[in-house]
Amino acid sequence: MKLPYENLSQLRRAIYLWILPFFILTILISFLIGHQLDQVNKDFLVLTVPLFVWFTICWFAIYKRFFMLLFEYINLVFTGFYHLMVFNGSIVSQMIPGFDYDFGVFIVWLPLYIIIIFITLQNWHRLFFSAGFIGITICIALYYWEELPAGAFPPIIQYIVAQVVYVIVLYFIQYILKAFVERDILYKSAYTDALTGIANRLQFNRWLENQMKRAEQQNTTSSIIFFDIDHFKKINDTFGHKVGDLVLIELAELVKENVSESDFFARWGGEEFIILTTRAGEEAFGLAEQIREKIEYHQFTTVVHVTASFGVTVFRRGETMDSVLIRADKGLYLSKQKGRNQVYLMD
Repeated sequence: MKLPYENLSQLRRAIYLWILPFFILTILISFLIGHQLDQVNKDFLVLTVPLFVWFTICWFAIYKRFFMLLFEYINLVFTGFYHLMVFNGSIVSQMIPGFDYDFGVFIVWLPLYIIIIFITLQNWHRLFFSAGFIGITICIALYYWEELPAGAFPPIIQYIVAQVVYVIVLYFIQYILKAFVERDILYKSAYTDALTGIANRLQFNRWLENQMKRAEQQNTTSSIIFFDIDHFKKINDTFGHKVGDLVLIELAELVKENVSESDFFARWGGEEFIILTTRAGEEAFGLAEQIREKIEYHQFTTVVHVTASFGVTVFRRGETMDSVLIRADKGLYLSKQKGRNQVYLMD
């Protein structure tokens, strides 16, 4: 499966392209509502207009990939400066006069800012920048400490402690996410064919085992379609193993497009592939025949013409995995014995 973002830089770009319009829209709505309520003053304009202009420029720059990293860093500093200005303004204009001991709605954006710090920066730079941001916040609070009324201390302390907690949580979350990513990579490497990107033999055996248990418990039917590429050794000998690999990759993609989501498709090994389907008998035969025709008439990029032989069999209640696989393999053998490029259904 192809991931939507190939690296962290692409992921960060996508995040900025999604969230910056919301910032811009929020500032615009706040301005329009404030203007109608006659609450737009000089301080509001000084804080919000530069932010609106900057976010707009930043979005277009990141969209065009124009000095993206530079704009990310400037955005980080600029937004942090805005937070500190609002924090300072709340203390001076609201808390010291005793009007209000609340930082206002801007505080809801603080967790997102800490998250952006961890997304943008790497390794110890995250902690260094976060510590600097929190340190400046503490310095501002200490500067006005003697002027502040008693009621202002609890919200200021909670605000600073909240910053510290956000940083600690994100610091450990990054390691949790890293562990899950590494586990996912190990799982994919263990159960995915490295060349074609489809499931490998180990994964197919797990699917087959689960499907056979389900068939026994629920009295359902399943079929195995076993096939391989005709004269594949000749392709390798004539065109080289690199071309042979490209044929395997292209064939795997072709088959994937022609099986349903309920079918299980895997590379068995070499030029051999296998499908586990809930269709039985003639339906499974029809699926195999459809795939055979798709392969036969497909114009491959490298060798143009490729055919495959198929063996199909239905799972019988009470039998083992080995017995059903041996029977499917025998069907494939008989298909080749009868001239190749055909489907043989084993009873």
